[in-house]
Amino acid sequence: MSVARAREVMARLRAAGITVHEWPGWESRGNGLTSAYEGLVVHHTASGYGAAFPVLVDGRSDLSGPLCNTSGNTDGSVTLSAAHPANPAGAGSGPSMGPLPRTSLFNNRVWGHEIVYPGNEPMTAAQYRTAAILARVCADVFGYGDIERARAHAETSSEGKWDPGYAPGRT
Repeated sequence: MSVARAREVMARLRAAGITVHEWPGWESRGNGLTSAYEGLVVHHTASGYGAAFPVLVDGRSDLSGPLCNTSGNTDGSVTLSAAHPANPAGAGSGPSMGPLPRTSLFNNRVWGHEIVYPGNEPMTAAQYRTAAILARVCADVFGYGDIERARAHAETSSEGKWDPGYAPGRT
């Protein structure tokens, strides 16, 4: 089911004029959980513009990959890296969950999108446009058309995360 839904999301992005790149192995990559996607959580990488791979796929020493399902590139394109649940969110119990459930394990319930930029300055206009389109697509595919199911990490994090941001502490 995750692969079919990932293909649907990518087809809708392409239909909206977004270039989609596919990271090899995306069809089988995930954290081992069964997907129950209900929405989208958007992050930023806190890395340089365009400087996030392969960590988004392979993970870090403190968090196994994949860290997201898709990433938003500087030129507005999207890279699909995992169809199955990634590790983008941890617990979902932040200050503004919308209709998404509060849970200690949020990763299998949300599609994770990492926008590849530092976060201490704005994302590119192309990244912002793509994130807005992806939010609508994911709301339609996973969230029954409810745009409130597309959230910033700052809204769902109980740890004080502020991404995606444009300056330290500014979402």
